[in-house]
Amino acid sequence: MKIEAKKKQPKHQVKPDSKKVIPVASKSNRYYIILFTVITFILYGNTLFNKYSMDDDFVVYNNKTVQKGVKAIPKIFTSLYSEGKLQYEYRPIVKISFALESQIFGAKPGVSHFFNILLFLATAVMLFYLLKKFLKDYNILFPVIIVILFIAHPIHTEVVASLKNRDALISFLSVLISLHFFVRYIEIKKIWTIFVAMFFFILGYLSKIDIMTFIVVIPLVLYFFTDAKPKEIFIVFTILVIAFFLSRLGPKLYLPSPDRQISFFENPLYFEKSIFIRTATGFWGLLFYLKLLILPHPLVFYYGYNEIPIVNFGNILVILSIIIHLALFVYAIMKIKEKHLLSFIILFYLVTISMFSNVLKPAVGIVAERFIYISSLSFCMAVAYFIFKYLKIDFKGKLIPSAIKNKVYIILLIILVPYSAKTISRNSDWKDFKSLYSADIDHLENSAKANTLYASLLLSEAHKNPKAPDVQEKLKMAIKYYEKAVEIYPKYATSLNNLGSIYFIFYQDYKAAEPYFLKALEAKPDYEESCFNLAFTYEKMGKNKKAKRYYLKAISIKPDYIVAYSNLANLVYSTGDPKTAIEINNYAMKAEPTSDMPYINNGNYCLLGSDTIKAVEWWEVALKKNPSNEKLCNSLGNYFRSKGNTTKSNYYFDLENKANRLRQKSINESGKN
Repeated sequence: MKIEAKKKQPKHQVKPDSKKVIPVASKSNRYYIILFTVITFILYGNTLFNKYSMDDDFVVYNNKTVQKGVKAIPKIFTSLYSEGKLQYEYRPIVKISFALESQIFGAKPGVSHFFNILLFLATAVMLFYLLKKFLKDYNILFPVIIVILFIAHPIHTEVVASLKNRDALISFLSVLISLHFFVRYIEIKKIWTIFVAMFFFILGYLSKIDIMTFIVVIPLVLYFFTDAKPKEIFIVFTILVIAFFLSRLGPKLYLPSPDRQISFFENPLYFEKSIFIRTATGFWGLLFYLKLLILPHPLVFYYGYNEIPIVNFGNILVILSIIIHLALFVYAIMKIKEKHLLSFIILFYLVTISMFSNVLKPAVGIVAERFIYISSLSFCMAVAYFIFKYLKIDFKGKLIPSAIKNKVYIILLIILVPYSAKTISRNSDWKDFKSLYSADIDHLENSAKANTLYASLLLSEAHKNPKAPDVQEKLKMAIKYYEKAVEIYPKYATSLNNLGSIYFIFYQDYKAAEPYFLKALEAKPDYEESCFNLAFTYEKMGKNKKAKRYYLKAISIKPDYIVAYSNLANLVYSTGDPKTAIEINNYAMKAEPTSDMPYINNGNYCLLGSDTIKAVEWWEVALKKNPSNEKLCNSLGNYFRSKGNTTKSNYYFDLENKANRLRQKSINESGKN
């Protein structure tokens, strides 16, 4: 065994006594797996009743690709992670897991949460297996304590309770399996173990790139816990580098170019040129992570600017963080030749947290609880280590005196009771979007994005049911949190635009809406939505010249902006220029061939010009483009019935009924989720 604990004899040496000494090491692995299973489901069982929450749309919630089931797998492998307006990242494995779920179970959040729990449990079991293997001379209670602390730590609630973060669960589990097979290679020298290890490393990387740091961690493990020769460790390191480049560069051969624009409020360090400020802020964040590991409260769904401040080296917390981390690093290096356990614990922590330190590269959100999912293992190991040292337990003793063992239990209870309570409570916060945002928002007074997300949720609810008795209260709260976001970050274009939209849509106060849209465009000149909203505002105010200018600007920014074309055409028609209005609609048909809007407009113009036959022709083409337009189906059905054309009348009424059924089905499914 390579790792040596200090060989001082424990002060409370007790002679073996069959009545007082319990041979812990004799208990079977099955017992511990059952124990871990029970603890995991006690702590995370309440997530089975959760629905969908923040960012779940990336992988499962209303994700049209994933909902296709097995048929979607080829597309998932050849497309980027985010399928929205901005496409970025490549994490096919997690989406495939949800596609398989959808194929077998349908869209059921409870099932998805169950599999998240199983993945977390499997990770805990794998950790136990590896810790037992690496610490084979240690008392079995030592790895058991580590795993129980890992399961119970509240910092993991974001990873387990959030379906979107299944990628972190799969990636960590995969790299642990990869580690196992690399160790097997050292033990049995069989080439097949290398290929299996590479497979699981690539699988983990394609789930999430967090495990990139294991290119360093796995050689460290081999050094500390095996008899691997330097040459063998170098071979493994080389193989890991090859696997990394295969994972990173291979998909670029067939993937579209990513398009990810980072906003200032996500992490100002992307825009900060000073290496000193970036480094100082990075150390501030590292101290924040240590605080979260020791005292995981409050836990929140998003940090970002300005919840995490941008600081310099004059900040006392930065200085404290540098001293702590430098001391840890120096100690680890001093003890590395001894292969001391604390040396490994510290190096594991520093290596795995490095990619989220904001020193090497800024991290979106600045800090996040999911970022220390893997690194938290070091904390759990350190706590177990110091429990043993405090109670002067022989690390390699097979028997633990009952009195000492009871003290271990008492210390564990002191830690686990509040941690477990926090974990169970936090899981409930993740029940859905509203429960999460409303639970956290009071702790996020300085987060621009968090305030915007909550305001947007309230605004969305107001849109869905504008006649609800509490709609005015929701609108007041939405305004409050949008204004808070703008106060934190005055150039927050989305919040400014949405403030204008509230005054426009719900209060018809166009004069109050105008300055918000102007400020949004000042903050983001190419913001097509604000251009459109400002144009519509000017149209309502009777300022047609300005309205036309901003409609045209919106179209210049987004050439297929069909609603802008439509509004511009209707505005031009209303000013007595039907010819130009029709020309605009014809341009719109070319810009967006699948849209029914320009055909409906031309039909309306014909009807207003008393050419009903031509109007009907335009509307029939419109319905071929979009058969789900119930109102137009009904109008054409009534028209053909009045003309005695039963065949066409029935056709359009049937089309209306079909569209209605599909709409109701969509509403019902949305309500279930």
